[in-house]
Amino acid sequence: MRERGPLTPSNPTHVWLLGAVLVSLALTACSPSQAPGEAQSSDRAQGGWATMAKPQRLDYMRNVVLPKAAAVFQEHDPEAFADFSCGTCHGDKRNGFRMPAHLPPLTDQLLTEKASEAAFMDEKVVPLMTALLGSTVFDCVNCHLPVGR
Repeated sequence: MRERGPLTPSNPTHVWLLGAVLVSLALTACSPSQAPGEAQSSDRAQGGWATMAKPQRLDYMRNVVLPKAAAVFQEHDPEAFADFSCGTCHGDKRNGFRMPAHLPPLTDQLLTEKASEAAFMDEKVVPLMTALLGSTVFDCVNCHLPVGR
């Protein structure tokens, strides 16, 4: 068996091996990481939310949607959403988790007074929920009552 010496820059095999390791490390370090709460394609509701039975929906909400939504809300306002739970969006569970629930209706006044929260919801929450629920029509009125209802 041939004895191997230390890695040296004069050995072409060593230079190639070192280059391959460095390129691999650079690619790993520079690859985009997933933002908190960002949905991956494997997180998307297979076949869409509409095709799931109630037990599947509950399991999916508990194990996929809740942790990702909590991460997004807590990154936005850690203090206000420290105790993020199903009830944060759905309200009291006695309503059967139906949406829209207890959230205020979207009025012009509310949108003006809460402009930064509205922007956060529009930029972060709506895209996340659209991706997670496999929906092409997820918007504000999925969670908030429209004015006049």
